Amino acid sequence: MQQPPRGRRAGGELLRDIARGAVRAEVPSLWWYECTNLVRSAVLRGRLSESDARLAVGALRRLPVIVLPWAGEGALEILDLALGHRLSAYDAAYLHAAQAEACELYTADRDLLGLRQRFPWIRSLQDHGSAAERSRPAPGAALRRKRPQRPGRGPGR
Repeated sequence: MQQPPRGRRAGGELLRDIARGAVRAEVPSLWWYECTNLVRSAVLRGRLSESDARLAVGALRRLPVIVLPWAGEGALEILDLALGHRLSAYDAAYLHAAQAEACELYTADRDLLGLRQRFPWIRSLQDHGSAAERSRPAPGAALRRKRPQRPGRGPGR
């Protein structure tokens, strides 16, 4: 069997770490739509059967992710990030969430990775699990909160 590309392996490693509680994942609500669309694309490309796709979505639903609430807060900041950095509103939502929660942002998105010089806490998905990243927090600890937290925000949010 052919090995999946490094980026896909890294994504799988990150999902396994989230599932076992070694990484705390905080995501904007659009994450569910993006995950579902990835599974849909895999079916359309013949990489997954429809029954396997249903199992994959079920497994994703069991992940202990924290979905960040959003009722319009941050909409102007997201728009500013999108316009200022030539990002889609979706990518800007991830950038905004990482800023607001003082978390590192792991991504395979080229546009976001292109902003690493301006936002050094953006990380390549391929960096997850690399030798440089092995100093991970203990299981159940916050997702790579190496960045200073905003006043009044604890890791248990």
